Amino acid sequence: MAIVLGVRNALSSKVQIRHCASITLLTVRQNCTINLARGSCIFTMKNGEHKNELKVNCTAGISTTSVAKIHHEKFIVTPEVQEVERKWKKQFLNTTLFGEAIFVLGAMGVGKTTVIENEFRCHPVYSKYAYVDTDEIMGMLQGFAYDKVEEFYPIAREIAIRLTDWILDQKISFIAEGTCVMYLELIDYLQRLKTGGYDIRIKRLPYVPLDIVLERAKHRKNRLVPEHVVKSIYYGSKEGLDGLYSFNKGNRLFEDIDIPNENGQLNVTGNAFTT
Repeated sequence: MAIVLGVRNALSSKVQIRHCASITLLTVRQNCTINLARGSCIFTMKNGEHKNELKVNCTAGISTTSVAKIHHEKFIVTPEVQEVERKWKKQFLNTTLFGEAIFVLGAMGVGKTTVIENEFRCHPVYSKYAYVDTDEIMGMLQGFAYDKVEEFYPIAREIAIRLTDWILDQKISFIAEGTCVMYLELIDYLQRLKTGGYDIRIKRLPYVPLDIVLERAKHRKNRLVPEHVVKSIYYGSKEGLDGLYSFNKGNRLFEDIDIPNENGQLNVTGNAFTT
């Protein structure tokens, strides 16, 4: 995914919590779950048979707390990681494109990556926007193979988070994709972008029957996802997108964006404020 929405960094001695939703972050060897409720949250770190929980006040936009009793691995920035990040950043060091964020949203298997590749990354302007693809980053890591996804994906994901932070610090224009299952988290993220001066466009992909989505999921060449997870994301994505658009109707965070026309231009449809 392009922009990681949720926990910014759960691999250091500090836990930084963003947004208002429940999210699971898979690290190299641990499973970290953050469940946020009004005014507080429970941080759960499971390591083998041991589980630690810590209640955290999170009434502010970002809460930071020390986790003294939770022992876990810290993400190590190796020379290889630095080289991957350097190569990726190099293409945007001289960019003149700033302040626009495009999100391609839809359930797993509806064609988000295909749309980005065929419509945006072939466009004379939008192809120059930053796009953090975790799967692409995995392929840049030495020793990666499709049968080693479990080993390499968490590393690639952490690199993606670091690169995403860099993009936002530089206010570089970017393209992101997501399922919108945790739409409250996305709303909070969009509000932060808006406050930071970004113009936001969203392309909502059309409905695809569940049986087709399930069949496509079986043939994913990078990551195989269990059927029950695909179904959960499928229904959760529809609910999340409906919630996002309902919120936008009264708040005008974003506009819809169309596919390129015959002149290669992308048109704002203006229907992002309707249901």
